[in-house]
Amino acid sequence: MSHRSENGIHSDIFFDVQPRWSKITTSSGASLPAPTVFTGRPLRGTLVISHDKRQEEVFDVVQLTLQGEVQSIIRLSSGSYCKIKKPLILMSSVKVANEFEQIDAEDPHTVTYQTEFFFDIPDFTTLPSSHGNNTPKRLPPSMRVVKSNFISAATAEIHNSGSIAGTCDVTYKIAACVFAGGRLKSDASREIILMPIEDKPPPLEPEDFGKEYRLVGATSLRPSWGLRKSLMVVVSSMEPRPLTFSNREEGCESTEVLLHLKTEGLSDGSSERAFVESHLTDCEVQINLEAVTYFSAEEQKAVMSMAEALRSPSVVLKKTKYATNRKKLRLERWMKGREIAPGIFEWETTVSVTTILPTSFSRLPSFFTSLVARRYAFDVQITFGHWSGINVFHKPIKLRIPLQIVHFTAGKFLGHSLEDDDLDAPVYVS
Repeated sequence: MSHRSENGIHSDIFFDVQPRWSKITTSSGASLPAPTVFTGRPLRGTLVISHDKRQEEVFDVVQLTLQGEVQSIIRLSSGSYCKIKKPLILMSSVKVANEFEQIDAEDPHTVTYQTEFFFDIPDFTTLPSSHGNNTPKRLPPSMRVVKSNFISAATAEIHNSGSIAGTCDVTYKIAACVFAGGRLKSDASREIILMPIEDKPPPLEPEDFGKEYRLVGATSLRPSWGLRKSLMVVVSSMEPRPLTFSNREEGCESTEVLLHLKTEGLSDGSSERAFVESHLTDCEVQINLEAVTYFSAEEQKAVMSMAEALRSPSVVLKKTKYATNRKKLRLERWMKGREIAPGIFEWETTVSVTTILPTSFSRLPSFFTSLVARRYAFDVQITFGHWSGINVFHKPIKLRIPLQIVHFTAGKFLGHSLEDDDLDAPVYVS
């Protein structure tokens, strides 16, 4: 909390998530944690003003504002710096002196007043854009991104040739200015942590991101015994259901990555077909969650692919990898699929990988704004086991699958029930 006062006038901001007794005892400057506030919800709080009892007509008007902004500092490869500061939201509320009530204070020489306030935090905001339109935009979450210009061999960070480092801060706060006779007498501000809530989004269009995502991969299995030729196996997948945080404390729900496996065309009596049924019964899946965050010195009309971000001299891109999750999974029974020639069939099966977020996850959702964006992907690697007396030589199959993460509270939106939200949610295959 920051303060400025004149003539011993103090103002403090408290939110309803704090105990009421703290309103009087914490005005000495002790810092209070920033509360987490979700979009589409009211933010309620109390403004407390105190002054020396000997003073009269201390204030007549107080202006409360909800402010949000994005600030970025980008260091270019030339050594120069680019600084960006853009407002995200500005809402105001005015309180006059007769809306305050006097309350008891522990100090007999101090007079203390308080009044309650609230702001309805919107899901979207409309502010002027450099593109010349005022399209409503969803508010981004509070966050801080730091991209160092130090690169070590152990890091997975990548840089473009233009911008090499920088910081980006998305911040929100409630500010109060106390006036008397048009003159500022005291002010205070409190940071809030804002998280956007949204309905479950539709799947991404992988084609919009060039070659960033890889949803199909193949490998040739070459057993050391039993087959006259190698066996081609193709694995494909699609974007899973979004990982969703609810308003409950138990954390994030799980999602399932579905892997669809199929062989090349095989005849029923072939040794390859017999090998598939008898030996190709399990696999090992290695899955990594990766976050991709970028911020830009110039407003972007649409979300950028990593390749586009790397080509831009005014964009800083950062990748964050989370802990690897390895699982050995049993394949479903292989079933006869498409007939590609008389008596020659593809054989198909599936396996589902249940995934949850790591404990170190920051709870930041997927989002896009014109200056900063964040999205996620699963890097998946599939290998097949070794069997007694048989070594199977093959390259791992590697996929990169898009994932969306949202804060979602079904049944809590005004005018919607839980059933309505479920019916309106997009269909995902899992």
